[in-house]
Amino acid sequence: MVVGLILAGVVPTLFAWLIGLPVLKLKSDYLAIATLGFAEIMRAIIQWNKVGPLTNSSNLLRQFANFDSVLFPFIVSGICIAIIVLIINSTYGRAFKAIRDDEVAAEAMGINLAKHKMQAFLISSFFAGISGALLAMFQFNAHAKNFPTAMTYEILLIVVIGGIGSITGSETTAAAAGAVGVVRRDPMAMLPFCGYNMGDYFKHWIEMGEMLGDKAPKIFNVNWFRVDEDGHFIWPGFGDNLRVLEWILKRCDNEVDAVETAIGYVPKPEDINLEGLKDFDEEKLASILKVDNAKWAKEAAGVEEFYKKFGDKLPQELRDELNGLEERTKA
Repeated sequence: MVVGLILAGVVPTLFAWLIGLPVLKLKSDYLAIATLGFAEIMRAIIQWNKVGPLTNSSNLLRQFANFDSVLFPFIVSGICIAIIVLIINSTYGRAFKAIRDDEVAAEAMGINLAKHKMQAFLISSFFAGISGALLAMFQFNAHAKNFPTAMTYEILLIVVIGGIGSITGSETTAAAAGAVGVVRRDPMAMLPFCGYNMGDYFKHWIEMGEMLGDKAPKIFNVNWFRVDEDGHFIWPGFGDNLRVLEWILKRCDNEVDAVETAIGYVPKPEDINLEGLKDFDEEKLASILKVDNAKWAKEAAGVEEFYKKFGDKLPQELRDELNGLEERTKA
């Protein structure tokens, strides 16, 4: 029985490897659609009458070994769950979660997407095979008609509408926050990559800044995605982003001044070079640079909620900064 369970995991893993070679080059919902498409092809082949002698076609498969003890499926399930938890908390598991949450950021951090996707696909196929064997043993039989095409579409709808993997996989990026998105608040989307408590991670960089003193690099926050009343991006973007970088360099050399706001210092519209820009003037630029205290008060409430995740590990310096932001946005 144990050997049968192991084979039930190994065989789907081999098929998953064959399917994964072409399919795993795709991303996001396309990956889910192609994978389910291959699953339908495999199901159709198994039910094909011409391969009936090999697969028993669509007839009922029976005479499976059954459980000698009611504890057996619970023991097997417990072992599988324990192994999965160990994998999730390992270096590979953190890489899997990073890819799930943000493929672009994961790739930028040096994670081999193709390699880790294949590993995740093979591991999941192995455990799916074992779960299928347990189901067959529980029912004493297996029938392809229990898994119709309609079920494939149901799974597809769940994946596409609900997101890949988890709620965070469905969240939009900051670029879409003006519409329906939920903005990630962890710096550089680092939360999936961090191998220790994020509060300690914050504290490390605060201490690093204190060590560097006046040698620390100056940091400027930029939001390229402000939109107008019609939902169109106001800033032209692309090569024109250099105009803002030019201002940053001048600011570092104390060649230009800035306006103090509740969230920090912002450029004066007249100090950013707009030469050569069509249909874009200082008035439009001023609308981008405007700081709405009411909106930032709501933003502070969101940061407050995010900080609750770290409990006592949250550095006091961050707490003080947030309290200051809340006070300034009330003015």
